[in-house]
Amino acid sequence: MRSVFYLCRSPHDPELFLFANELPENYYSPGLFVVEAINRRGMLGPNFKFLARQDRQTMSLELRRSENGRAYMVDAGHNGTFYFKAIALDRKSRYSGQRGDSFNGMSLYRLEPANMRQLERICADRDFYFIGSAGIDPNND
Repeated sequence: MRSVFYLCRSPHDPELFLFANELPENYYSPGLFVVEAINRRGMLGPNFKFLARQDRQTMSLELRRSENGRAYMVDAGHNGTFYFKAIALDRKSRYSGQRGDSFNGMSLYRLEPANMRQLERICADRDFYFIGSAGIDPNND
């Protein structure tokens, strides 16, 4: 199963992305949750591995396509169900860092929470938040 990645814009080109630990020292870039299409037509897969944390525990959850086209959902158990919209990035947008083996050169989509207020409330109340993959170890990340 493909992963949801946490990527940051490159300081050299806004259409290129890097993992946070690949950014230059003392450079800041807000991150995005990003998924990659499964083919050149831009189709997205039916599900993705989405890493999350609660307290100090990392968990692997499944982001799966809902019945609503590009909408995806994550059942996070007692923390609730979260919905995300997959929004296409520019066709030229690509990962440009050292871990290219995590990507296939297909179109990228950012995930936008459908209900940011719900996500913020659960984060504050239960110390639960999504972290995405940093691409370090495809088996554990």
